[in-house]
Amino acid sequence: MWSQCPLYLITKYLSYYGRHQLACFIMAAGADPCLLDSKGRSAIYWTLRNGDHDLLIFMLDSYNPSCWTTLMHKRVESLLPDLPGVVLDQIQMLWYNPPSLAKICRTVVRRHLLLQCNYRSLFLSVYKLPLPIFLQKFILFDQNLPQEEIIPCFMKK
Repeated sequence: MWSQCPLYLITKYLSYYGRHQLACFIMAAGADPCLLDSKGRSAIYWTLRNGDHDLLIFMLDSYNPSCWTTLMHKRVESLLPDLPGVVLDQIQMLWYNPPSLAKICRTVVRRHLLLQCNYRSLFLSVYKLPLPIFLQKFILFDQNLPQEEIIPCFMKK
């Protein structure tokens, strides 16, 4: 039963201290915050209900396209007007600015690996990839990619 999923239980019951780190860890392993229980509640719903705005932004920014669909669910949508303006501005910024190519690629790689390992922990397979450590950490939400200059290489001195 979905309501017994660790991410769902963390966002529903765990007190604020430690919830964010543990939820991020479980999402990095491959848990989906958008799956609904029989009453239409998800980890995103419980994150909003418990007022963990940083975790909500992390869930949306991790670029799981179904997170946006989950925000439109009746139960979740009813909680949105109670959000502080700063959080609504962050959500609006994420909504109107398309994700980077790196985040889209990360999503594709994560889904492919989850299929390959029968939806078991991504920690078992990502570190086996022949990639630099910083890319492995990026795939596991542990690090952002370094910012590159926007100047084309032929214009650099």
